Amino acid sequence: MIICTTMPFSVAMMAIALRMRGEAPVTRWKTRASGAPDWASSAGGTTCTATVANGTQIPTSTVGAKTFTVTATDGAANTTTRTNQYTVVYPFTGFLAPVNNQPTVNTVNAGRAIPVKFRLGGNQGLSIFAPGYPKVQTIGCATGVPTDEVETTTTAGQSTLTYDQATDTYSYVWKTDAAWAGTCRRLILGLNDTTNHVADFKLR
Repeated sequence: MIICTTMPFSVAMMAIALRMRGEAPVTRWKTRASGAPDWASSAGGTTCTATVANGTQIPTSTVGAKTFTVTATDGAANTTTRTNQYTVVYPFTGFLAPVNNQPTVNTVNAGRAIPVKFRLGGNQGLSIFAPGYPKVQTIGCATGVPTDEVETTTTAGQSTLTYDQATDTYSYVWKTDAAWAGTCRRLILGLNDTTNHVADFKLR
């Protein structure tokens, strides 16, 4: 909830974590009644304005980092402005079979194409990856600690990211390298909502 009392430097902003298709918070604020403290009883009254109208929902129709600004003005024309950041993210619920989620390490044959499936709460289009993603990184098989720089993945053959309306499922076919046998890798799906989702693999 956003509270604006219109007293100088009294605008309070709460951090907001939101998911697409969830219920967006509604803005509410209140102003001091004129006549009480001197700052509120001067000519002109008190006002509180924001980038979203009082009583309306904060925008969550698109993903990514966003801002919300509230400005308070008292009867003596003193003003204070506060800007809060919030992020709208996809309702990612984890990887689906055949890929297991952390802390499980998936054991696969090096060189195999792995179908990486997941859901984002409906069809969000095919431009869901952040630039340069998905990526892969070498990790220690015993510790899971990254041991080298991340590298951009390649898809198997001509396959690309697809979405199945019937099952509400995204599928990305990740082509592993036969030369990776005996190592462990971390697949990193970076989404355009600023979140990363990872799965670990041991290649034999």
